Amino acid sequence: MASTNHELWQSILFLFLSKFVKQAQTPFAKKDLINAKNVELANKFAQMTGNTTPPEKMKNTLNKALAALQKKGLVEEVDVKTLQLTNAGWNTMHIEVKAAMTKISQEFPQSQTANAPKAN
Repeated sequence: MASTNHELWQSILFLFLSKFVKQAQTPFAKKDLINAKNVELANKFAQMTGNTTPPEKMKNTLNKALAALQKKGLVEEVDVKTLQLTNAGWNTMHIEVKAAMTKISQEFPQSQTANAPKAN
């Protein structure tokens, strides 16, 4: 997997995390991050971005991206099934989400409506 793919999948993991992690150092179950729904969403992201990761390899791809986030010290293991964002991971997540929202609004300007959430 090329480094640009690692960055793409790490960004996608941060987008998923932003849905339910509301502060650093708050434990979450790994299964809440990498589950059937998020694997399906990741496949849709792959299609939208032209990424060629086969759907049957998506769960493994997300697990590799998560391992890379752990190596970078952005996510840490609490126990075998539980993780948490570090303070650096929390800050990085906000940067990634803001960048993604900006990119989406530039590429899909019709998605911006009066009721749409704004990038912070």
